[in-house]
Amino acid sequence: MNITTTNRSDESADEMIDKGLDRHAENFVTENGECLSVYCHDKEGNFIGGLLGETCGNWFHIWQFWVTQSHRGASLGTNILDAAEKEAIKRGCKASHVDTFSFQAPEFYLKRGYHQFGLLEEYGGKFSRVFLKKQL
Repeated sequence: MNITTTNRSDESADEMIDKGLDRHAENFVTENGECLSVYCHDKEGNFIGGLLGETCGNWFHIWQFWVTQSHRGASLGTNILDAAEKEAIKRGCKASHVDTFSFQAPEFYLKRGYHQFGLLEEYGGKFSRVFLKKQL
């Protein structure tokens, strides 16, 4: 047996891990997750923000959510989140969850009805990782 620890990804090994987990999950999960993405462009066609997530069963998971600095505070984030949640509801989701860092956007989610259910303090030595959820 040879165990290797590295800071570089091995695409072939990563794919085997991913496929192995998928095969194992097939014994328990009856439905596959479906990508849910929201993209926003300004009038000139420049990309100014978006959200990447997944719906699976009755849950919506937000993976990544970003808005350009110059468009923050002008309801763009709220509009993107609203669009994603509406689509998640159409797909049968009853709840949403996300994790974010204390320096990112926990207040944004709290103002939009999310509730904190977990916290990892001193994540990276300085920050907290905040776990939030919301009934849709």
